[in-house]
Amino acid sequence: MHIVLKRYGPSPFGVFGTVDMMHKDGFVEESFFSVECPWENNAPFLSCIPEGDYTLYPAESPSKGLQYHIGTATRTNCMFHVANKASELEGCIGLGVDLGILDSEWSVTNSRKAIDLFNKTLDEDGDGSLPHTLNISWMGKGIR
Repeated sequence: MHIVLKRYGPSPFGVFGTVDMMHKDGFVEESFFSVECPWENNAPFLSCIPEGDYTLYPAESPSKGLQYHIGTATRTNCMFHVANKASELEGCIGLGVDLGILDSEWSVTNSRKAIDLFNKTLDEDGDGSLPHTLNISWMGKGIR
């Protein structure tokens, strides 16, 4: 399965975007909203992940259980996991089913539901497109 994350741009509360889970034929299986830390020059635990193409792989996180990690050359333990707000992240990606406001912060909502569906969809993907891939891009040029 191919995952496409399109970032809208920065905000005072992090970086928000959309995530589409696509089959080889372009059919979109599931869609979510994303939240990430602001761009901080790829600083570990502070910055969102740079634009680019990545491989996703399942791995056990000591604190989060089975999650899909993002294979990056310069960072470790970057993954998709439950988080509604950028303030709950340390360089990873949170998913939600909608956008909203929690504790006076812009957020994604129902992150547990979104991550459970994301993981289930990847676990059950039988279209032969393993390994799963991820493309991250900004919707506009020069938006950071």
